[in-house]
Amino acid sequence: MKLTNEINKSLVVALTVAAVSGCATINRGTTQRVSFNTAPEGAKVYKVFGHKKIHTKMVCKKTPCKVKLARISSHRILITKNGYKPYHILIKSVGGHALADAGENLLAVGILSPVLDGVDALDGADATLVPGKVTVKLKKDIEPQSVTAVDE
Repeated sequence: MKLTNEINKSLVVALTVAAVSGCATINRGTTQRVSFNTAPEGAKVYKVFGHKKIHTKMVCKKTPCKVKLARISSHRILITKNGYKPYHILIKSVGGHALADAGENLLAVGILSPVLDGVDALDGADATLVPGKVTVKLKKDIEPQSVTAVDE
C-alpha cells in the first residue's frame, strides 16, 4: 500500500512538472511573426548581421509580409525599394515574464520553479519582439542635381 501511494505521489509530481515546465516555450514558442508593411508596397526586408563587416540576409522579397524571428535576441532590419531611401529599424527583444511567473510556478512546483522558468529565459520564449508590426512610409530618394558654376 505504501509503495502505491509513493508511486501516485511521484506520478502527480512528474505530471505537474511536465505541465508547467517551459510553459512559455510550449504556449508562445521561441519565434514570433513580425509584420512589415510599406507605402508604397513591394519593398524588400533584410536582416542585418555583423559589426565590422556587415552582412544582410533577405527575409522578405516583397512587402506586405510577415517574418518569423527568434524571440531570444533583437534584430537589425533594413527595408529597401528602388527609388526610395533605405529604412533601418531595430526590432528589440524585450524581457519576458519568466521572473514574474516564478511566484505562480513556485506555488505549483515548489523548488523547481527557478529551473523551469530558466528554460523559458534561455530559449527566449519569455521575450517579446517590439514592435511586432512595422509600418513605414518610404521617402523618395531624390538625388540633388549637379550644379555647375557659371562665371559671369
